[in-house]
Amino acid sequence: MAKNDIITRLLQIPERSFFLFGPRGTGKSTWLQQVLPDAFRLDLLDASLFFELSRDPHRLEALKQPAGDRTACPG
Repeated sequence: MAKNDIITRLLQIPERSFFLFGPRGTGKSTWLQQVLPDAFRLDLLDASLFFELSRDPHRLEALKQPAGDRTACPG
């Protein structure tokens, strides 16, 4: 198998929001990009984002809203 070959995953897409956990280098980001290309994603390994959300968790709501949309995020 070549390094860039994609392995078919048995993971089913949940109907609601979800966290995708797993060891580094196992294809989590690749899977998301292929299966849910327009999904809202946060990389908490980005230190500045992690610390920003740690200081002010309500900031997450503003990050999720499209630019110019100031309505409440659906729950």
